[in-house]
Amino acid sequence: MHQLTLRNRGNVTASFETPQTSTDLATLPTAYQVVSNGCAAPLQPSQTCKINLSFVPPVPGSLTGTLAVPYNGGTVQVALTGTGLGAKASAPKSVDFGNANVGQVGRTLKIKIANNNPIALQLGARNPLTRNFTVAADGCSNQTLAARSSCTVSLTFAPQTGAGPVNDSLSYSFTYGANTGVVTSKLVGHAR
Repeated sequence: MHQLTLRNRGNVTASFETPQTSTDLATLPTAYQVVSNGCAAPLQPSQTCKINLSFVPPVPGSLTGTLAVPYNGGTVQVALTGTGLGAKASAPKSVDFGNANVGQVGRTLKIKIANNNPIALQLGARNPLTRNFTVAADGCSNQTLAARSSCTVSLTFAPQTGAGPVNDSLSYSFTYGANTGVVTSKLVGHAR
């Protein structure tokens, strides 16, 4: 939350209209939103009022915009700048399925993929797995995750190769605005 203070430096009462925000990149939704407007009432000379703004970047990188507050036939314009830190999708770094006998079905575990962003994130298809891990249920492939939501995929460890450690990885590509990334979990098991 960012707060902007307006002061009436004139000699007459200022009557402000509804403030409007814009982002310089017209193809993006505005990253700046008016959360509360304390400048709705007429402002006497030398008095101040406050406008609270939020910054929710739809893409990573530098984003500039403008806050425009019309009043008494004029407009106060304030330049806005902020930096989006980039898309964040998360999953456990490593998932341990424990021990299972070769040719037998071991544990089935749920893995949560989370969208930690303030706007939706589009997941792509899941990567192919080795034959040692099978998909019991996939609620994540090609799904749109709403802001700050998650999905789950259930995997079963069923080692088919010889005894010893078994490793694989679960990955989903994702798109966030104009940017892409990959979220990955390492899969670990032990065949006996």
